[in-house]
Amino acid sequence: MKRSIYDLDQRSVVFITLDCCRFDTFAKSSIPFIKSLSGYSLAKTHGTYTLPAHMSFFMGYLPIAQKSLLPYYNPDVRQLWRLKSGRTRSLESVGIMLEGKNILDGYRNIGYQIIGSGGVRWFRNKTLTELFDTFLFYGPDDTTSVFQERRINEFALNNIDTIVNKVKKRKNFFLFLNCLETHVPYDTGEGSYSNQVREIINKASSIWGCKHENLKNVQVTKQELQLLHRAQIAALETVDKKIERLIKMLSRPLLIVITGDHGECFGEDMNWGHGIPYKQVMEVPLLVAFTNP
Repeated sequence: MKRSIYDLDQRSVVFITLDCCRFDTFAKSSIPFIKSLSGYSLAKTHGTYTLPAHMSFFMGYLPIAQKSLLPYYNPDVRQLWRLKSGRTRSLESVGIMLEGKNILDGYRNIGYQIIGSGGVRWFRNKTLTELFDTFLFYGPDDTTSVFQERRINEFALNNIDTIVNKVKKRKNFFLFLNCLETHVPYDTGEGSYSNQVREIINKASSIWGCKHENLKNVQVTKQELQLLHRAQIAALETVDKKIERLIKMLSRPLLIVITGDHGECFGEDMNWGHGIPYKQVMEVPLLVAFTNP
C-alpha cells in the first residue's frame, strides 16, 4: 500500500515543541524566520502538561487546528500522521500512513533514524525517551526548584552542532526538539533575565500550577503576572535565529512542524501556570511547513 501521495515518506522531519507556549505568545512575538516558513493556526491541544500532550503527538494527534493548514490538516481532517491500526481512511485525507506502535516507530519502520532532544523534566522519564533511537537531554536539574535560572548550555537549541551531527549523514531522519526557553522561569541563560521578573516569580512561586488555594498567602497582582507573559514572549523571540540556523544546517527537503505542547495562564482569574483545562492552557500555535533547499 502506498504510504503517502504527498511525498512525505521522502522528507526528513523536524518536529519542534515550544514548551508552555500559548497561542497569543506566538502571535505577538517577533519571530520573522519561523513565521516566514508558513501560515500558522490557533489550535487546541490534547494535554494540559508535557506528558499527555506529547504522548498524543507521538500517537499522531497533533493539536486541533482552527483553520485549514493543508488538505489533510484542517478543523475537520486532522491527520498529518496516521497509524494503519486506526480506522480506515482515504489516503487523500492523510499526510502519511505509518505502520508501528506509534508515529516514531512507524517512521523507524521505513528506515528513518529517530533522534530527540529536550530539557523539560519529563524528558528524563523513559516513558517518553525510550521512543527514540537516541535522546539528548539538555536541561537543568530542577528537582529542588523549577524556578532556578538556567545556564546557556541547558537548552537543546544551544547544542545544535551536536544534534545535527547525529543526523546529517542519514538519508532520512525524524528529529524532535523540545524547547525549554518558554517554560518557567522564562530565562534563556543569556543574561536577559530582569530583576523585576525574578522578584515576581519569587513571590508568586506558591501559586504556580494554578494553585488558587495559595492566593491568600501571596501578595501578587494580575498586572505582575501579565509581566511574566511578556517574559515568555521575549524568551520565544530568542528562539527564532536558533531555529533558522538549525534548518539551514540540515539543508535538505524537510517537513517542519512547530507547536506548543500546551499554554500557560498569566493572571487570567489570577491563575499562573498550567495543568488545568483553562482556555489559555489549551490554545497553542500550530505551524506545518515544507522546505526545498
